[in-house]
Amino acid sequence: MQRQVEMKVGQFMIFNSRLFHRSGSNTSNHIRYSFIGMYHNTDNENFVPPEINYKFRGKNSIEYYHEIFG
Repeated sequence: MQRQVEMKVGQFMIFNSRLFHRSGSNTSNHIRYSFIGMYHNTDNENFVPPEINYKFRGKNSIEYYHEIFG
């Protein structure tokens, strides 16, 4: 089943990580930011922290910060 949910500025959505999801194309002239949070039960003896590899198409976040703030 497919559902479309429109969000207003300032709203957010929380959903189960097993839910297949995607956002639509950004057709505006503005940057669309996203924030991703993860919960892990670190008390679990089988817990292995995820390794995240970031790939940047341009400046990375540190370079961008220094460009803006010196």
